[in-house]
Amino acid sequence: MCFYVEDGTYAMKKVLIKSNEQLELVREEIRVSSLFNHPNLLLLLNHAIISVKEKFSSFQILCMKAVESNAFHGIPSTGA
Repeated sequence: MCFYVEDGTYAMKKVLIKSNEQLELVREEIRVSSLFNHPNLLLLLNHAIISVKEKFSSFQILCMKAVESNAFHGIPSTGA
């Protein structure tokens, strides 16, 4: 899901986690993504792993400021 707010364009990545192995892979992805600092890579701004009734979901907010907004042509967005 991509959305636009006044200060830039952001993406939210949601992952449904079905096993402990997937949970560990998501945690590693978040750890490694937090190390990125390159104009060609999306910047991880924030994340959360949420547990509901022993099931997990991961949410990651990625900054897309460096990417031109016309790259998202055809993708629904919400205005600020």
